[in-house]
Amino acid sequence: MLTNKSSQPVNVATAMATSNSNTSGISMPAVHPYQKKAVEKGDKQETPAQTYDIESATTVEPFQLKPDRTGLPADSHQPLSFATVQGDHVVQRVIKSKDLAGFLQEQIELQHNEGIGKSSKGKGTPISPQESTGSGKPKAPEPSVEGPRESTKDKGKEPEEAPPKYTTLGFEHEFAQMTDGPLRGVSHLELATSDMRMPLTNLPFVIETDAGNEVELVSPPFLFETHPEIPIPDPEEVAFVDHMLEMALRTHTRQDGSTTLTTFMQAFGAAYGFTFDWKVNKKQQVELEPKNMTYNTDASIYKGIIKSGVHAFSTATLGNIHIGPGVKGVTGGMASDELDKIDKEELAKSGGNATGAVVSQANLATDARVIEMMRQLGTERGEQVETYLTALSDHFRQKLLFRTFGNKREGMEALLDGLLILSRQVEALYSKSGMWRMRDRRDHFKTQMKNYMSMLAEPDLSQGETVKVAGNLAKLLADSAKELGEPYQGSTLTVTTTLEDREKGVKETREEVTLDVFGQQLVHQLKTLPELGSGSPSLRMFLGMLARTLAGQLAVPAQKKLKEAQEKRFKSDIYKNRMNENVIGVEASLTSRVKDLDQAWVKDNIINVGTGILEPEDWQEVVKLLGKGSDFRRNMEIEIPSPEPKKGVADETFKKLTQYRGKLGKQVLDTMDTVLKYINTKKLTTDNPDNSPIAPKKTPNFMGHDASFIDPRQDTFLDTDRIQLPQYWPNRRLHVLEIRWRSTEQLRKLRTFYESGFAPQVRERYIHRPTGVGNELWTAFLQEINQVERQPVDDRPYAYGNMYASVAEENKKAQTAPSTSSAKKEEKRSFAADEFDLIENVGGGDCLFHALAGEDLDAEDVLQERAQIAEVRTGMVGNINRNAHAIVTALYQTGVVNDDDLRFLMEGRHAIPHNVLAAMQRIPGIYAGDEEIQQWCMHGEGNRTVFVIDINGTLTRFDNTGPHPVPYTPLTRTAVLTNGMQTSTVTLFKTPNHWRQVTAIRGVVPPPPVDDSTSKSE
Repeated sequence: MLTNKSSQPVNVATAMATSNSNTSGISMPAVHPYQKKAVEKGDKQETPAQTYDIESATTVEPFQLKPDRTGLPADSHQPLSFATVQGDHVVQRVIKSKDLAGFLQEQIELQHNEGIGKSSKGKGTPISPQESTGSGKPKAPEPSVEGPRESTKDKGKEPEEAPPKYTTLGFEHEFAQMTDGPLRGVSHLELATSDMRMPLTNLPFVIETDAGNEVELVSPPFLFETHPEIPIPDPEEVAFVDHMLEMALRTHTRQDGSTTLTTFMQAFGAAYGFTFDWKVNKKQQVELEPKNMTYNTDASIYKGIIKSGVHAFSTATLGNIHIGPGVKGVTGGMASDELDKIDKEELAKSGGNATGAVVSQANLATDARVIEMMRQLGTERGEQVETYLTALSDHFRQKLLFRTFGNKREGMEALLDGLLILSRQVEALYSKSGMWRMRDRRDHFKTQMKNYMSMLAEPDLSQGETVKVAGNLAKLLADSAKELGEPYQGSTLTVTTTLEDREKGVKETREEVTLDVFGQQLVHQLKTLPELGSGSPSLRMFLGMLARTLAGQLAVPAQKKLKEAQEKRFKSDIYKNRMNENVIGVEASLTSRVKDLDQAWVKDNIINVGTGILEPEDWQEVVKLLGKGSDFRRNMEIEIPSPEPKKGVADETFKKLTQYRGKLGKQVLDTMDTVLKYINTKKLTTDNPDNSPIAPKKTPNFMGHDASFIDPRQDTFLDTDRIQLPQYWPNRRLHVLEIRWRSTEQLRKLRTFYESGFAPQVRERYIHRPTGVGNELWTAFLQEINQVERQPVDDRPYAYGNMYASVAEENKKAQTAPSTSSAKKEEKRSFAADEFDLIENVGGGDCLFHALAGEDLDAEDVLQERAQIAEVRTGMVGNINRNAHAIVTALYQTGVVNDDDLRFLMEGRHAIPHNVLAAMQRIPGIYAGDEEIQQWCMHGEGNRTVFVIDINGTLTRFDNTGPHPVPYTPLTRTAVLTNGMQTSTVTLFKTPNHWRQVTAIRGVVPPPPVDDSTSKSE
């Protein structure tokens, strides 16, 4: 252990872990199963650009996604494929179609094959609402005697693979802007529907207007295969379909603005296998309603008046409206990425919309856990109304959690004390440097530490949110270690650990640790610290959602005022009755922003969420919390936070929010009473609760509100019964979650969050743990690697995260492992084990460390050696190209994951940072190789050398700069071997799966050292 002459004693009341889990890594063993495949790929396959030229020359319309956009090589037969493991079975996820027309037919067939209705040409039939059990939980369907899921011939046999699970997801794409016509300023007016309907819901495509003169395409829900344990669809499949839809919309909306609604509907429908029909009344006219009015509604709307109080337009008039590229939102949309060069070139050739915005949102059927995960991942966008709604939600959430679980997070106080000591130590090191720049860095470090500690001091912080702060803290400490160098690495602390023993009473132990290790231990403990209320995760989840419901009551009176203004505007063309943004602008913002908290909106009420996850004892706690005379109700109106005014400007928004805040206290109390009423009437605190969902008999009108159904914006809610998918999720209640900002990005974050191990109600990961390791080091590695973004597939030499070769098949082809860094292998040259005196060791994934030490290390020594090696990797800078290859080969050779798991873990992740590789290198049992040898040479003074004799006949010398091939001839063989051993710290003998230390060459008296640089190769 590194030491410092003057160590400072520190008393920390909790035991510190000895392993470091915040940095990450893996080692490079001998086998490189993907290397050969990469060469073959480069020799045989056309580049993505070449493939695009061939296809684009023969295809203009309809839009077809090019192979390079699918995430697979151009010669692949499967445009998108994703594999995971459920139990012992591989689940293969595939969208087979490359174009939108094929995808739609594939969806219809899929929904039929899943037993969801029958249809021809996609005119599907709706299914009846799923039956429920007496408790209101969804009832699993009876097993069918015959059908696509079961074969009587194979009855009784174990299935070859687990059946996939699905959920539904539909899109909303705002793709164009009206440039003329009478509908400017008309919002949410349905214009036309497709004759193609998806069988699951019997819903069509819908074209409608939206705010800002936009035109929107609403798609029916599609089935997407999900993670086997949680209803989160594969983000890349969602991105694939979203991109197809976006490009199809762009293709049929001309850049020059010459497209009309009629020409768009005709061309789009014909290209993808259906037709659009105008949504008309008996007179074949499209009617407007009060809800379609906005303060931007054009005065020309009155040219469409048929009679007093009724507005309608002929399809000929509306069909002649011109639409051009959209201007709302960010180019490339919310769900898809920005257009790449190939997209733009293709659109330019066809005259399609290459520059305008296409904004998309996703409607996902999922469960309460995912909703809570979205809350933990959600971020504010800075808008004044949304910021205040978020502040209200956070206020109620804290109050609800603290009254239920207390306001102290067990173990956090000691950790904060440790962080304060650590912070002061590092600040002192910066001050001692004497450099002005270091003083600036000290101030930056101090500010950041203060911010992180302030966040961690919030008792209601979830475990997932804590892990995020811990990750930022780890990066800050790593940056400081790099900047301060040896003073940081050499500083030590004396840690006093207090333990309680039943027989011996309180016992204290003292341990000297480096400042670096001390920080890493604190970060690790932060990542594993239970959150407040961790013993009742469902109740904690519900209280967070209830807090948002209570905050959302702020928008209810605004809904009423906006609805009244719309109705008044609809009935009159008098100037004074026109809607004025200055009058109802805040109301319009409130009724919209209430859906934007955490970038997602649940289209269901709070009672249905609660009855899907809470047990009677949980409801009993809710009654105590909300009941008359409870602490939570006390001083309710006084404690509600006030909005923050903008400085130096007349702030109409602040004034309006303050007015609505004055009414909020009573609204919140009334809402709590309504919740209590449902708990009582549905007997939710008893052993026989009625968990069936509640819903109004018909969907409320636009901006309508019924206080008995509690939540704001009930006009957006969907029938809970019709959303359930009991054949896939028999014990889960699903709700539609509208992801309102960058849908694909949010889905990727959700999946990564779930796989991190810190998501609410997480289950066992389906990537296998290393045998005998199932500990925090493996979990820490998964957390780190799941933060690495997946990149598009390409042919870069080091894009090993994208290689699709079967590593098992490749390994069978090579009975011996190719050297990773030695000179060119000679077929007739080899070394035999009996030529040398070798120190045998216990073998396994740690054999390299046993060999370097010249003895069998115990478990603690292995952990320490690996930690030192990993720290070297964490501090490395520059080239990271080989890191993905190192992880792939190490995990494969160790055998801790199968081929499909390895592909799922690494696919697209070819830019692996050094700290992620380091996290793998810390794990005992993972095979180590060339990368670890170089890091061993770099450790300490950095003057170690290792001479490697490979059974395949190659010689390599390692130092702190890396591997160097050592040439020799048959005549110089013995001399070069002898000199290599004499001039190196350690000599190792390498076979495909084992490392041993060499002590002597048998039968050879060592001659005087010779300079091996004068040796000549054959």
